[in-house]
Amino acid sequence: MTKLYDAEPVQRLVDVVLPRTSAAVMNNPVLQALRQLDEFGWKGCTPQHRNLKMRQSFSHLSNAALVEHIAHAKRFIMEHVRAYIDGFLPTILRKIKYAIDKVKIIRYIIRLVATLNYLSQLIAHEIALANQWARENLLNLEYAINQVSPAHLRTAAERELVSTLNRAKSKIEQQIVENTQMLTCLV
Repeated sequence: MTKLYDAEPVQRLVDVVLPRTSAAVMNNPVLQALRQLDEFGWKGCTPQHRNLKMRQSFSHLSNAALVEHIAHAKRFIMEHVRAYIDGFLPTILRKIKYAIDKVKIIRYIIRLVATLNYLSQLIAHEIALANQWARENLLNLEYAINQVSPAHLRTAAERELVSTLNRAKSKIEQQIVENTQMLTCLV
């Protein structure tokens, strides 16, 4: 007897149903009742009106934008809480905290300078590689020009070829000069 189907079939990628992308940005039709705070601007509304007001306020934002706004609000609140606490610290503790903050700033500046030095070394190395490649191309162009017939025996096509090679050579030399100038400006 021939088996057409396995008793335990292996699940294929085609068998997996992916959720619709529109499901991730659907608005919740019913929001929980919100507290009536003056700052929110909908005090005195019925709970359903509050939910409608929330849906109208946030319906144009995607989930990623809402997360970004929430993260920004948390960061803003934390900065203000820290500033408030720093202002009410006793003077001795405030001096210690400011000294620690200065050390953190100096460490950050040192890291920033080290990063800038590293980036300038990378750029200088890339410029050196670009100039080396350009010089190799100049040698190839010079070789190609030397392989063409002498100037008085050249055909019109050879004269056009030599003029094109000389234009390319001058542009490569100009690029080497610009790269070197950029390197001197960088360092």
